[in-house]
Amino acid sequence: MVCHLGIVAWARTEPARAQTSITPSRRSSSPFWRTVRRPELRRASRLQLEGRTLLREASSSQVSHARDVLLDGAVRALRRANRLAPEEPSILFDLAEALSISDGSDPEARDREALELLGRLQVVDPTYEPAAVGFRQGVVLTRRMRFAEAIEAYERALRFAIEEQGSLTTITHSNLAETLMSLGRLDEAIRHYEISIEVSEGLNVLGIWGLAVALDRSGRAQAALQAAQRALTSDPRDPEHTMQALRDPGVFFVPEHDGLYYFALGYEARAALATTDSDRVRDERRAADQWRAYLALGGSDGPWASSARAHLDALEARHAPTSTRARSR
Repeated sequence: MVCHLGIVAWARTEPARAQTSITPSRRSSSPFWRTVRRPELRRASRLQLEGRTLLREASSSQVSHARDVLLDGAVRALRRANRLAPEEPSILFDLAEALSISDGSDPEARDREALELLGRLQVVDPTYEPAAVGFRQGVVLTRRMRFAEAIEAYERALRFAIEEQGSLTTITHSNLAETLMSLGRLDEAIRHYEISIEVSEGLNVLGIWGLAVALDRSGRAQAALQAAQRALTSDPRDPEHTMQALRDPGVFFVPEHDGLYYFALGYEARAALATTDSDRVRDERRAADQWRAYLALGGSDGPWASSARAHLDALEARHAPTSTRARSR
């Protein structure tokens, strides 16, 4: 998710949704901006502004095709800016970020290029926005399933966030928690989810979803159900409890089928909140479908298979024909 589960992949500024991008609190000054009289550098500055504008527009787009077009445009503009000013730290960072959130062809090559750009940035200017750089490295390394390196990057980002911003970064904590969960370090994951939720004053809905899954996988079923119910009811943009936050284009799951675990748990929570028998039965059946899909698409070979099967067995027993239940007794 993104770790082993769900991680956010790019920026969204609404407070009720987890973000996958940290917007630096300030941009480091550099000789680049003091030499804009040079024509090629003025051009690079304009291209960078164009790229950032396209990234902002992409972050607010709910239309998949339009978002992809905007992201591709941002990457093209920032590549041109980088060619004109190859050692400007802010352009290196912006291009790496654009590559890391783009869904274009050959995502592995894009992630590799993003990591190379961030590494070059750290050589050119080690003091440039280290919290944001560490966060972005963590996101890309998680997607590449290089979880141990991702944990180091997120922990480094948090250290600088504390020093530079005076507060912990809620999204970094929840992404770190996701990555810890991917390695089976559930107690640590739960702790970071709880910090993330506390720092965000309960607004990090993705953090609450992650906490629910981590609690469930640690055997705390009732606490997990309560957390999932809280996630369902905490997003003011989702009054119908459709698990909108999990469907955000800025969220990704590693491995991909891990998202089904979240939705399965979510449908069970919806069933528990249902006010009619028909709604309860409908959502329990949807939950069972998600558990079956999770196991069929790879979960049966993973570390959480027994948890998923226990959920599915309980749901199937609940909806088995009466005669079948009688024979089983």
